[in-house]
Amino acid sequence: MKEIAVDVLVVGGGVQGLMVLRDLSRLGYSVLLLETSKLGGGQTCHSHVLIHQGHLCRKPSLASEFKEGFELWRGLLATRFGGGNEIDVVIGFDDEVDAIEQQSIWGAVNPPIQCARRPAPPEFGVSRLKRTFGTSVIALTSDQIVETLVEGLTAITAKIDRPEHFRVKGRSIEEVTVDFPTQPSARIKPGAVVLAAGAGNQALLDLLSERASGAQRNRKAPVLVVSGDGQMDLPRIGGFFVIRGNGISIAPREHDGRVVWLISDSRILINASGEQAFIGWFRSLLADLQQLAPALFGFPQKLRWALHMADKSEGGGAYRWPYSGRIEQFGIDNLWTVWPTFLTLAPLLSRRVCDGITLRLPRKGAARMSEEPFWQVPQRSAEYWQRHSHPDNLQAWESFSKHFGGDGDPEVGENDYVGGS
Repeated sequence: MKEIAVDVLVVGGGVQGLMVLRDLSRLGYSVLLLETSKLGGGQTCHSHVLIHQGHLCRKPSLASEFKEGFELWRGLLATRFGGGNEIDVVIGFDDEVDAIEQQSIWGAVNPPIQCARRPAPPEFGVSRLKRTFGTSVIALTSDQIVETLVEGLTAITAKIDRPEHFRVKGRSIEEVTVDFPTQPSARIKPGAVVLAAGAGNQALLDLLSERASGAQRNRKAPVLVVSGDGQMDLPRIGGFFVIRGNGISIAPREHDGRVVWLISDSRILINASGEQAFIGWFRSLLADLQQLAPALFGFPQKLRWALHMADKSEGGGAYRWPYSGRIEQFGIDNLWTVWPTFLTLAPLLSRRVCDGITLRLPRKGAARMSEEPFWQVPQRSAEYWQRHSHPDNLQAWESFSKHFGGDGDPEVGENDYVGGS
């Protein structure tokens, strides 16, 4: 069995894992990233790949974190895209008092979050919105993110079947045994381990220690996928809206020359059991959308529909949602388990991990991988909504609405999507 000595082993090739890989490599560490599937596979499962400034954060301190993360992303992408990746979006409120309170939070951030008053989009029709603003966000595709984070890095990501075993001695992980699809198993001896936690990493947490039991909370993240049917097309508008206290996110994408909206909201479905939870969620969201944009959603038969549901994993207890992300070591000195929670915050969490590793593992002792890599590099993933919502075959309203009808017998799989084929 081969042995590989490496400064840092990163497990998980989503945005957070790739960000840590990039930052540690630029600090001079030898880093190996392991991924069981494809790089960047989680994008648009819920975030829609919109990097924003925390426009609906209710605490100035949290909004400041989003603002900082946004600026770090902007700097990272500036040389590659020259600012061409930013789009204008609308921020809207159906309550004047709520809007004024949110404005005060934007002003308390240093430097302030810039949002200028503007009319509600006329394409929405007679909207319930009372006060609207305009600002910009960074809009990326999965390919753009992955290409940016791995630019200039070679032979440092490996496709694996599964990590078999973490050998923990005292307070350190000494060895990780790994299965490769086309090569013999290998023993990796890392100076530090970063677990970019996600829905697929519960088994790894269970392998590490009883101390990690219950550290990850799973919930369902449903996303509505909507496009026009040719008679009525959706406008290229995105934004964040508060209707009846529900925060709604709309991200415009494009497929086959047509605008597609990815729509999610702030309701959290924790351990949703059966179909009824999704029926209630959809009906409530549709009612909010009809008040937000009656000219569009007042005619659902002129739109085409799909719904996908992703497993979303976050660090924290059953009644706490760590909006700013979480890093946990579970009493193991050379382990950093990271739950990013929001795409915007990935650079901040990566910096905190790098700071901790730098203190424990000085760069002057960096081990270099001396032999040629023998592993298979993972492919890059298509965006989640494209893989799971089948945008070539969105359903007409007549077919789609049957899943959410009043007959009490919906056809929604608990761990599946509705729509497409």
